[in-house]
Amino acid sequence: MDKLAENVLVFEKDGKEIECQILFTCNLDGFEGNNYVVFQIGDTEDISAARYIEEKDGIGQLLDIETDEEWDLLDDAIESFYNDLESAEDDK
Repeated sequence: MDKLAENVLVFEKDGKEIECQILFTCNLDGFEGNNYVVFQIGDTEDISAARYIEEKDGIGQLLDIETDEEWDLLDDAIESFYNDLESAEDDK
């Protein structure tokens, strides 16, 4: 799991643009070849995730998560991410 402090622009179906903060990227066991990005939506506390495909120019495309199994694994990764943050805070 890689922790990042970058932003990504997400476009909703109606074309509305939302700036989201990337929390981390990861790969999932059983879904080799897929890269995933987990992000916080705008100024909310809402979290979402997507599959990420990097294109030649370094700009990528976010795709919907397709299976419940992927979401289950991502839920585990998100929980682990927040547990790690809590542990880091407790160590201060």
